Amino acid sequence: MSETFDNLPDVLQRIADCAGLGVALSLAKSRGGVRINIPKNVEGSDLANIVGLDAAQKIVKELGHGQCLVPCGPVAGERGRREVARRILKDGGTAVQAALSADISERTAWRVKAHLKQEDATGLPLFQNETKNNA
Repeated sequence: MSETFDNLPDVLQRIADCAGLGVALSLAKSRGGVRINIPKNVEGSDLANIVGLDAAQKIVKELGHGQCLVPCGPVAGERGRREVARRILKDGGTAVQAALSADISERTAWRVKAHLKQEDATGLPLFQNETKNNA
């Protein structure tokens, strides 16, 4: 089972399935909204420079070669950057890793982390189950 964001565009989901969610988000962050060339031979290509040779080979195998419009996906805008940071923090990443990956300040990453702790402390799933049982 692959990691997903809600409503991840098809191209990014296919890349996440074959090369990992981090690769898909990295590509969206780097080239989201523009067309990239997916070459037959990825060695030394822009794609390989962005995501690494191994991931680039997986992408070529999945998508084939040619032009590909990379969607901005969940990394577009402030909300998207915070969502990327939230995902990294939930997966055990540090505030510094989240800040660098999501293109936000470390201070913002700490705020996102505090918000995650606050969500965990409220016990939302417990209350949601209670509401369903009482309805």
